[in-house]
Amino acid sequence: MIIGTITSGHFPVNPATFFDGYISPWLQPFPLGMGLLTLLLFTYLAATYLLLETRDPTLQKIFRNRAIIAALLAGLMEETALYLGRSGAPQLWGELTTSLWGGVIQFGIGSLTVAAVVLLVTQRYWWARACAILQVTLTIWAWGLAQFPYLIPPDLTIFNASAPGITLKFIAGTLVVGALFLFPSLYYLFRIFKGSSLFRHKEHHG
Repeated sequence: MIIGTITSGHFPVNPATFFDGYISPWLQPFPLGMGLLTLLLFTYLAATYLLLETRDPTLQKIFRNRAIIAALLAGLMEETALYLGRSGAPQLWGELTTSLWGGVIQFGIGSLTVAAVVLLVTQRYWWARACAILQVTLTIWAWGLAQFPYLIPPDLTIFNASAPGITLKFIAGTLVVGALFLFPSLYYLFRIFKGSSLFRHKEHHG
């Protein structure tokens, strides 16, 4: 809902009432649709991930069925949210429906949805999870590219809202230094608790 409200840009500068300024923008169809889409995508990812975390056939069947249902509903909701954006987020609608890259990304998302469902039905769980990851990643990129350069349309952009250059350089440097500690720590964490289970699952289900 937060993403949907920001993308719509419907924030009155001088609202007549508290409701108009702080409640109404969040209760429009597009933000609600985006909230439901996000919920379905998380459900979809959770089910596909949990398929590889259990060897119990009964649990796998439950997670597989939920993943298939969530994948289909998420695909339907993506198109519904896009349609709601026609009036709720014109910037997003225009970029995704009139540009070449928008059409390519939509085709990619649809293809990955179909591929994931087929892979789930045929019990190729590792590859189904890979398709789910790519589908959600493309969805996020589609929103980011369509929104660029706006933070809140139509006035606030990343250029007129950015910090001074020296501050941005300092933040970039700290991110690089932090990454040098973060990624080895994550590798060590997954190595301890996961081991080579991901590769074993790929052999069994791929």
